[in-house]
Amino acid sequence: MIELEPKDFKKLLPLVSELYYDLPALSVISGITPGRIWVDDTNNIRSALLWEHSQNSEFHFMGRADNSDFNRSLEKLFKEQIYPQALKKFKAFIVQYANDDWKALIPKMVNHPMEDSRMLYIFRPGDPIPDQDIPSGFQVLQVDEKLLSETRLKNLKGITDQIDQVWRSHEEFLGYGFGFCAVKGTEIASWCLAEYASPGRSGLGVETVSKFRRKGLATAVSAACLDYCAANNLTAYWICWKDNKPSIATANRLELQLDAEYPIYYGWFDELDNALSNASLRYRKEDFQPALDWFEKAFAMADRRKESYLYHELKLAKRYYYAAAVSAAVLEDKDSTTRYLQKAFEHGFDDFAKAKKEERFKIIHRTDVWKRILRSSG
Repeated sequence: MIELEPKDFKKLLPLVSELYYDLPALSVISGITPGRIWVDDTNNIRSALLWEHSQNSEFHFMGRADNSDFNRSLEKLFKEQIYPQALKKFKAFIVQYANDDWKALIPKMVNHPMEDSRMLYIFRPGDPIPDQDIPSGFQVLQVDEKLLSETRLKNLKGITDQIDQVWRSHEEFLGYGFGFCAVKGTEIASWCLAEYASPGRSGLGVETVSKFRRKGLATAVSAACLDYCAANNLTAYWICWKDNKPSIATANRLELQLDAEYPIYYGWFDELDNALSNASLRYRKEDFQPALDWFEKAFAMADRRKESYLYHELKLAKRYYYAAAVSAAVLEDKDSTTRYLQKAFEHGFDDFAKAKKEERFKIIHRTDVWKRILRSSG
């Protein structure tokens, strides 16, 4: 296995075309987005891994998956280099693979990844852009150097944080990217920004401050970006998770063309964060025994840890313990239900009305924990 020098990144172009969503890889190859590339042979590339590592972390497996020597080298690379380096800088990762032959191999490279799908919408120059009404009191402004210097604007950090997630610097964003935001007075309410770029192409990412949602602002700022793309002969890419109904609805209002629904893996570099994410996924799917197994594995790790992102920094422990209690109740494990519900209280869970309405807790209705719920919920 050989790591390519940036000057040789273009050698990967024939394989990049195999990807459903090739813009992040093209942005790395163009030198706009930071990344690294490993191949089996610089003169005849049959298999490759591209690691896009801005503030996001995406792995793209390309070419032949039956290259055993390359695959063994990849396993060693992930274990000895990528994971130790990534833990210092990144939280989560996404894996895209060019063909189904890679699917069974990827879990050997990354630890306990989860499967999902993403939706890819495309706007091409010449496509119609529906007229959008800007809500009264708002104006749509371009995200340029002047706006980025307006420190008086509330929520400006949301824009700068999104820029920092993908771009090396604000200067690179201003040179290769673009964006528009909706402003009311001195408060930024919504914004749409270029997230990746390669010649003639750009990805788009949109955010709206929670109190300003459902006003059509995301559609308005996104339409402004599409106008910019049309004027500058740019093809725009819109990516979202398959269950992100608001993003899909916005894409439909913009009349973007659905190009593909494609499979991905995702996960967390930190072992505790990844265990909690695996547990939550199975809980949402109502696959309660595996969910409880993952929760118990995560809680055992949390007892030995003082820091992690999901459990400690975001303080989501109360949510996880509550979900574990529900899972245990479904499995008719009375002791675990009581124990995890008590732990949820200890970590700040206070939605006693929700717990009282939870029919699956009937197995603990005669316990002291349940009596506490009844007292607290009135």
